[in-house]
Amino acid sequence: MRDLRLSDLFHVRALGERERLAAMHLRSPKIFSIIRALSLSEFLLAMIFYRRVVQAELHRLRKHLDGYVVDRLVRRLNAPDRDRLAAMWEVVVLSALCELGEVVVEAPTRAGRRPDVLFNGSPNFIADITSISDQGLEDRNPVDELSVEIERGKAALGLPVGGLDLRIGSYRRRLGTGQQVDLRIPHRRDIPEFVQRRIIPEIKLRMDAGELPMRIEIKDDEAELTVLIDPSKGPFNSGGYASYNVSEAIDRNPLANALERKAEQLLDAEGLRGIFVCDTGSASIQDRRFSTYGYSPKDIIRHFLCHSHIDFVVTLAVWERQFGTLDARERERRVDVTLYARQGVECEAELKSLVDALVRRFPKPRATGENGRRQAGDIIYRWGFHGGHSMTGRSVKISVREIAELLAGKCTVEDLNQRHQWNERDGRHIPNPFERLLNQGRLPIGVTIESGAPADDDWIEFSFGEPDPAISKFR
Repeated sequence: MRDLRLSDLFHVRALGERERLAAMHLRSPKIFSIIRALSLSEFLLAMIFYRRVVQAELHRLRKHLDGYVVDRLVRRLNAPDRDRLAAMWEVVVLSALCELGEVVVEAPTRAGRRPDVLFNGSPNFIADITSISDQGLEDRNPVDELSVEIERGKAALGLPVGGLDLRIGSYRRRLGTGQQVDLRIPHRRDIPEFVQRRIIPEIKLRMDAGELPMRIEIKDDEAELTVLIDPSKGPFNSGGYASYNVSEAIDRNPLANALERKAEQLLDAEGLRGIFVCDTGSASIQDRRFSTYGYSPKDIIRHFLCHSHIDFVVTLAVWERQFGTLDARERERRVDVTLYARQGVECEAELKSLVDALVRRFPKPRATGENGRRQAGDIIYRWGFHGGHSMTGRSVKISVREIAELLAGKCTVEDLNQRHQWNERDGRHIPNPFERLLNQGRLPIGVTIESGAPADDDWIEFSFGEPDPAISKFR
């Protein structure tokens, strides 16, 4: 019997990423300030790696692979869907392998299948690259969408943002050799209609009766949840529900399912056969060394290798450590690469050496797989250093992209002030430094550009001189 930890069994949530994004669309200045405190660049991400880094890897691939192979990857990277993250991982893995040996992409097997990689090096092997996420589980358990829809409905009724607490019931169903936890809420596609039909009328009814804080309970075949709304709690939301993404079935989970699919692709391949599994937001591939509940990646992969013709599996996940603040810049991230070899497989020592060499060649990630996946469908380029700045008495350093967007009319001065919390009227924030210096009669006398590489932005620093008689009084 495993010891259970509360954190494994139950999620207690603060204001979620999607709720913060929804709050931006509601144009709440208070919520915008919260977003800025949490660092805009942390959750407004479209790639796990910096776009500039991915482009450099593409240039490197063109030196080793046929142009049409790279062009196909580029098309997938530019498409606004979640496949762009799978393509990104393929670019990074292929680029690293190309530096360690000869790579042939989609070499046909005798049965006409086309595995992703034929590697001629030390050792030789044939492999497929796959990416996994918890998207299917989240479609069945759309907690974020439920929170966003309720928040949107509250705002339409005139209630302030925040103060929402959701408690959601769950049940277990048989799955493979184990069980799967599902929450008692509708599927993602049904959430908007459910909220408008079952929750918003109840909120309005209680508002009309002057009932605040309010409590709404639903417990029937359609859903089981408790909605608590207390505006006095401030702009934060919270909630609790059973963990639906912990792998309780060793043979039925996102990781096991992906391995089975790729094993079929390599069924008639000759030689050493392997699978590279990349993380685009799945708990089943995350390190669970501090947890005793559910199956770990090691458990799942060992079970798979014992019943498969595959010789090795390599997992790639973004490891993240936070240094005690909410600022994204205070987080350390790296690609955590782990090799699992079938017992008795030949060349295991060479495989370990190869994996060690791969680790040294992988770029530093800017986001976790989950954050990257949540924004992979965007058709816009996410923010860079927007909202960041530094100042001295006569200089201001700010995002190059932000200034370019301002001059191009894609944002206003009011947008700029709000991002940087300039010219706030509560007396706690500093004035717009450009306005302050201009009011002193000072004009820019120098402009320098500081590279932000590998980040997807640069810094521009304006230096101001003495008061200029062109715009100030004679002295």
